[in-house]
Amino acid sequence: MKKIALALVVCLVVGIMAGCTSGFMSEIEMLNVTQNPEVSITLSYTDAESVEKSFTMVFELHYDKAPITVTNFVNLVQEGFYDNTIIHTCNVSKVSTSDIYYIAGGKYELDSEADQTSSKKSLIASTKDYHIKGEFESNGWTENDLKHLVGALVMDRDSGVSGFDSANTGYYICMNDYNKRDGNYAGFGTLKSMSGKIGDREIPSQDSLISTFRDDMMGMSNTSTATDADGNSVKIPNLTIVVTMTVNTFGVTYPTAKHV
Repeated sequence: MKKIALALVVCLVVGIMAGCTSGFMSEIEMLNVTQNPEVSITLSYTDAESVEKSFTMVFELHYDKAPITVTNFVNLVQEGFYDNTIIHTCNVSKVSTSDIYYIAGGKYELDSEADQTSSKKSLIASTKDYHIKGEFESNGWTENDLKHLVGALVMDRDSGVSGFDSANTGYYICMNDYNKRDGNYAGFGTLKSMSGKIGDREIPSQDSLISTFRDDMMGMSNTSTATDADGNSVKIPNLTIVVTMTVNTFGVTYPTAKHV
C-alpha cells in the first residue's frame, strides 16, 4: 500500500509539473516559421578622436526557442521603436575590469526637441507599459537552450525571481562569453555577421570590429556607483551610441506578442 501511495504522489507531482509546463507552452499559437527572422542592428558614434564609426550586426532570431520574445522584438523593430535609441550602459567584470560582458539598450532615446549640438546629449526614457513572459529555463521554459556567448542577443529584465516576467523593450548584446546568466535570461538571437566603418575605411573582420568597439567602450565610459544583479560594475558611456534597426521576416506576418 505504501508503494502504491508513493507512486500516486509521484504521479501527481509529475502531472502537476507537466501541467504547469504545458500550460505555459500552450499559451502560444506557434506560427509556421520555416526561416527564422533576421534583425540588423547598427550602432553609430563619434569616438574621442572625432572619428565617425558605425557597426552593423546581423542576428538570427530563434523563433523556435523563444517565440514570445522574438515576436515582441519583431513588433518593436517594425514599428521603429528602437530607431534613435541609444546604448545606455556597458557592464564590466568585477574580476577583470578590462572585460566588458555586455552592452545594453532599448530604454532611452535622443530627445528630438532638445539641442543636440553639444557633446552631452539630451535623453528621454523610452519604454512600453506591458511585460512579456520570460522564456528561460528557471522560469519553466525548457525549449530555450541558447547560451550567453559572444554575440548573443538577450532580453533584459528586472533582477530576481520577481522580475522573471518583467521584460518589455530592454535588451543586451554579449561582448564576451557570460555563462553565469545561462538559463536565467531569455537569449533569443545569435550573431550571424558583422560589418563596419571607421571613418571612410571598411572593416571586414568581425573579431577586429568587436575588439575596436570594446576598446572604445572601455576608454570612453565612466564607472558609476551602480552594479548589476551579478555584482558587475555598470559603466555609463561618455559617447552617444545611436541605434537603428531593420528586420527581415522572410514573408512571415508576426502578430502582436502575448503580454502578461
